[in-house]
Amino acid sequence: MIGAEQIDIANYKQMAGRAGRAGKDTLGESFIIATEKEREYALHLINDPLPPLQSCLSAVGTVCLDIVGLTRIMNEAISSGIGQVEDIDKFVQCTLLSAQTTVSFRCCIAITIVVVASNFIKAFPGLFVYKLEENCQ
Repeated sequence: MIGAEQIDIANYKQMAGRAGRAGKDTLGESFIIATEKEREYALHLINDPLPPLQSCLSAVGTVCLDIVGLTRIMNEAISSGIGQVEDIDKFVQCTLLSAQTTVSFRCCIAITIVVVASNFIKAFPGLFVYKLEENCQ
């Protein structure tokens, strides 16, 4: 337990894996202090395997894309200066979800760009949208 919350296997193994001093030690130690009542749970933390990784970009239990998750990472990509659909597609191809499936997300990316752009325009109503080729001579 950490405070009033029970720690899960992934968090325990993450913390135990960081035991020792970075760059100084090749080994570290992890101690679990538990009451007799907590003993079984402590053994569960130590001995049980990690649950399978699940991408936060997929709908729970599926390899279907979660549009909210995609919108979030696309906002991050766009705010980092990535603006071309091809670049965003490459960015999404580097995610765990992409490694877990053979589905192409290119169509979803294009739709999400439209949604992100329209939400941005709604948030800033004084903006004007111009077609670049008409306004740049």
